[in-house]
Amino acid sequence: MDKLIIFLTLLFSFIIFIRISVFLRNTYFFWCIFSFYNFSLLGPLAIPPIFLVAPVYKDFLPFLLPPLTFTLITTAIVASCILLAFPRLRKFWLVNTWSPFLVNFFVLGVFLFAAEQHKNTLITHALINHKPDCVDINPFFISLGHGGQEHQLTVHALFKEKGKIYFWSYSKLNFFEGSEDTNQSSHCHKK
Repeated sequence: MDKLIIFLTLLFSFIIFIRISVFLRNTYFFWCIFSFYNFSLLGPLAIPPIFLVAPVYKDFLPFLLPPLTFTLITTAIVASCILLAFPRLRKFWLVNTWSPFLVNFFVLGVFLFAAEQHKNTLITHALINHKPDCVDINPFFISLGHGGQEHQLTVHALFKEKGKIYFWSYSKLNFFEGSEDTNQSSHCHKK
């Protein structure tokens, strides 16, 4: 009898491990694919343990933490509500091959939304003491695509004031004064 209980416990553990490992494998695959959007910046997403300690992100943590926190809380609440409202989905949730892609696509969407809102709030606060002649702000997703490159031609955001040009920095969470030759792709709009 004891051997049967041990066997059933091991079998049950193995089945759970297989289901979780499929979910984790497909999650890893999703983030590997997404990292190719800009591998120089997002490459550590392809290697999860390195992502946790990647030095490239330490300068951006003050910007990234609020959207990440919002994303984790929102995802947990939505997933809990869905699983509580539809108990039959619990089996589907772990077994289905596509559920990790759906969950991670939702996580990515919530994170991009939260990061965009956070960026807009920070830029608005940074512009309070200025009277810009014009402002140009690119979406956060565009910044992800160009960030981390040595000769970045696309700016995150900029404004012109009294003949000077100021560029947005995600690591400084503020604008810094730059030169006009850095601004090759901007179409600064009157504010």
